[in-house]
Amino acid sequence: MTDLSIIIVSYNTQALLKQTLESVYSSRLNGLKLEVFVADNASTDGSRGLVKRNFPQVHLIKAQRNLGF
Repeated sequence: MTDLSIIIVSYNTQALLKQTLESVYSSRLNGLKLEVFVADNASTDGSRGLVKRNFPQVHLIKAQRNLGF
């Protein structure tokens, strides 16, 4: 059972996305069971690769074009 779901919408924000995910996973959020989703709007800056390599536990949603929020 998940206690908290976090959804992050991203478009070409690799550095900020990395900082955000590091913060989420380092905070422990009082022991809550997390699920994290990143909705990537067709980034071209390597954001998707960053998520796949460094945060394999994140559910990555890959849009084919920038759909916005």
